[in-house]
Amino acid sequence: MLDSGFPKKNALEIVTNKFLLSKEHRLILLRGVFPASTVSAIRRKLVLPTDIRGKELRIDGYNTMITVESVFLKKPVLDCDDGLLRDISGVFGRHRVSDATMLFLQRLKSFIEKYSPRRVEIYLDKPVSMSGELASLFRKELGAISIPVDVVLSKNVDTLVSKGEISASSDIVVVLKANKVIDLPRYLVLPSDKPKIIRLGCGFLQLFY
Repeated sequence: MLDSGFPKKNALEIVTNKFLLSKEHRLILLRGVFPASTVSAIRRKLVLPTDIRGKELRIDGYNTMITVESVFLKKPVLDCDDGLLRDISGVFGRHRVSDATMLFLQRLKSFIEKYSPRRVEIYLDKPVSMSGELASLFRKELGAISIPVDVVLSKNVDTLVSKGEISASSDIVVVLKANKVIDLPRYLVLPSDKPKIIRLGCGFLQLFY
C-alpha cells in the first residue's frame, strides 16, 4: 500500500482494522515499515563504525539510548526495513536513569575510544523531564575521553543531529535529512546481551531470541 502511494496513516488504519492488530503490532508497523523508495534512500546513507574515524559524529541522545536500554531490559527491538534498529518501548518523555543507562554510557565510551571520531556532539531534548541531570551524567561519564565530547540540551534536536557529518539516530525525520547515518545501537549491543529482535521485511515478521 505504501509503494502504491497510500499515506502511511491511512494505510496503517486500514491494515490495523482489517486484521484487528494489537497496539504493539500497530506500533511495529508504524516504526518499522516504509515505502521501498524510503528504504533505498536510507540504506544508501548507512556507514560502518570504521567510517566515523576522523569525522564529526552527532548523536540523537534519547533516541539512541532508549533503543539500547530496551535490549538490556529484554524488551523487543525492531530490525526495520531500512536497516535501522528501533525500540517500541514508548518511554520517551518520562525516561529515568537506571543500570541500563549506565551500561549504555559504558558501551558508548568504549565505542568512541575504539573508532576515534574527530569530535562527538550528543543532543538531548531539553523539554524532557530530568534532561539536565542526564546531560550532567553524560558529561561525567564521557569526560575522561581524549576525544572532544559535547553534550547539548536543545529543543531542536532533530535539526541539529541531521546537520552532522555523520548522524546517529533512527528518527525517520533525522535520517531522511542526514548526509550519512550510523546505526549506533546495532554496534553497542553484543550477542551476549541476547537481544530480542523482531525482524521486518519481505512482508512477514520473524522473531529471533
